[in-house]
This record gives sequence, C-alpha cells and structure tokens, in this order.
Amino acid sequence: MRKLIITAAFLGCTLAHAQNHVKGKKEILVGAGITGLGLYGEAGFHYNMSSKVKLGANIALEGGNDRGMKYNSFYLSPEVRYAPFNVKGKFFLNLGGGAVGVFNSINVQETSKKNGFNYGLLGLIEPELYLGGKVIIYANFKQYYLFGDVMKSALFMAGGGVKFIF
Repeated sequence: MRKLIITAAFLGCTLAHAQNHVKGKKEILVGAGITGLGLYGEAGFHYNMSSKVKLGANIALEGGNDRGMKYNSFYLSPEVRYAPFNVKGKFFLNLGGGAVGVFNSINVQETSKKNGFNYGLLGLIEPELYLGGKVIIYANFKQYYLFGDVMKSALFMAGGGVKFIF
C-alpha cells in the first residue's frame, strides 16, 4: 500500500509538471497593477509554441488622475515571450516584447480634452510560479515606448495576476 501511495504521488507530480510550458497548451490571464499615472487591469491569452516560447495578446485598461488631469487609456498588444530560466518546472522567468496600440483620452481640468491613438513597442519581464496543474500566479514588469499624436513617452507598468491553463 505504501508503494502504491508513493507511486501515485510521484505520477501526480510528474503529470502536474507536464502541464507547465508544454507545446499546444493555452493560458488565459487576468491581472492588475500600477503605472506612473494610476491603476490598470489586464486580460490576455497565450499559446505555448514550445516549452520556451509563447505567443499571445493582452488588453489593458488604465485610468488615473494626476494634477487635475484625468487620464484613460486602452492598450492592445500582441506579444512574444521566451522562458530562458526554469527552476524544477515550477518557476519560470519569461522575457518578452511586442508591439502596442493605445487609444488615449486625456481630460485637463474639465476644459480641454484630447483623444488620440498612439503606437509603440514594449519589453517585459515576467516571473511565473505554478501552484498546481492548471493555475499560475505571475508578476509582470512592462516598459512601453509610445509614439504618435497624443503622447510621446515611455511608460512603466508593474502588476500581477492569475493565469489558467487549458
């Protein structure tokens, strides 16, 4: 009986490990974080192309209020992520990049409003910790470089959330 329990525990750990970064697996994520101007929420989808490469897309909605300026932005970003570091199949460090399209709405002291579209590039670092066979918690640190009509700037976002594998 003892051997059966040990064998079942070993197979369970092996199968849970097999869920992590396996080609063909998909992830849905939800998260939130902070920016220089306010807070943001994000959602996304990733597809594992291999044990180290993911393709995906994220959407984020940012809002803030800074010195009388109300600021709202909608981000859409296709991304690629590469996982060069793996600790025992439970902790991964993803490095990534992509493009970003941003719709900005800036309202300055209720008298002047400026809406427009920006575009740019992003770089990211994302540590992931696998809690079980299908649940991941993550943190992400993204640096956006934006160009366009409304705002030419660099923007940093830091946050975290949960991913579900299916």
